[in-house]
Amino acid sequence: IMSHYRFPVIIGADTISVDSSQLGNGRSHKTIAILDSVGKLMRYEVFISLEQYCYFWRMESNPWTDDMYIMASFNYSTWPWDTAVFVYRGDTLRGLGDFVLKFDRDLNLKWIKGTFPIIQLNFGMTTDRSGNFYFSFNYDSGGHGGAESRSILRKYNSKGHVVWQKLASGLYASVHDLQVVDDLLYWVGEYTQSFQLDGVTYSLPPPPPVFGYSNTGFIARLNTLDGELEWVMSDPAIAEAKRFSKIHVSPDHTMTLIGHFDQWTFTLDNYVMANNFSNGEDIDGVIFQLRAIPPPPPPEPKVFEPWFEVWPNPNSGQFSLGMNAEVLETARLVLWDLQGRKLREILVPVGENPFQVDLGDLAAGTYLLRLVDVGRNVEQTRRIVIIEN
Repeated sequence: IMSHYRFPVIIGADTISVDSSQLGNGRSHKTIAILDSVGKLMRYEVFISLEQYCYFWRMESNPWTDDMYIMASFNYSTWPWDTAVFVYRGDTLRGLGDFVLKFDRDLNLKWIKGTFPIIQLNFGMTTDRSGNFYFSFNYDSGGHGGAESRSILRKYNSKGHVVWQKLASGLYASVHDLQVVDDLLYWVGEYTQSFQLDGVTYSLPPPPPVFGYSNTGFIARLNTLDGELEWVMSDPAIAEAKRFSKIHVSPDHTMTLIGHFDQWTFTLDNYVMANNFSNGEDIDGVIFQLRAIPPPPPPEPKVFEPWFEVWPNPNSGQFSLGMNAEVLETARLVLWDLQGRKLREILVPVGENPFQVDLGDLAAGTYLLRLVDVGRNVEQTRRIVIIEN
């Protein structure tokens, strides 16, 4: 192996990772491969930048469904036209092409989605255990220099149909990385003092001039079931890392971001951010963490009429509920975990007493089942415990 190559190999509990890089002569080439314990390719990423063109593509396998997604961005304006028709051909197209492909476990193409033209390479992609696919990309709204840059967050179902789309706009707004944890989508990006999400503008005061920041970074969390924005955190320091190569959210919702240049440590306490700066020196490849403390569980409400009772059903994974249904014309049941996250909302069928609620897909643990009657301001909560068979 030539000396200007480096191939660090990282062996984890269930994966093997290989990272190769080549620099010099006006070009850069980087390859990342991750295999599972039986040698199955889980992720493969290639970035090539030459004097005449750039090319980036990433393959990622969904560990729950075995579906495989490929996302690529490439600058084909300088390529010969007979090789530039990889996905789409048109003499008026210039700049970057951007597309997503989905394959099943037998490598049969299920669907393909593309957007043209795009003038930036920043994008993120992730999948969830239900086969849904999320990705973000950035583009220039006018296709010309100086036009407003926008970032799109999009969710596809397993058939490739768009479930929802979120628009984040602002001068040079961009989204760098995505990750789904517990049906929540975390994403990281940067913007200049303000950005919009579905028409709502989020902004910060200008950062302190002593640091000379021009951009502001943000971290946001979406409810991936319907795309509802839950919270946005922002700080002038985040975007100074320039590029995030990865975001990781642990089961206890500790967020780790890997960036470049300066180093900071962020502590998130009930969504209020504090930070510690390093001495301003440039540091390459540093890691900083965000500690997310979940909100407290909803308080036990006072007991009102109507009543409802919960008892186990011999059928696996189901509960029977008995209640005074005649006053429940607008009622619903809301299921929460003890960390205050809403897991499910069920409309109560009027006139059925009792009726069945299927909770067979929930993990063992303790949950709060709340009965809410909006029209009559009625709330009751019952604690339920699911025990593994």
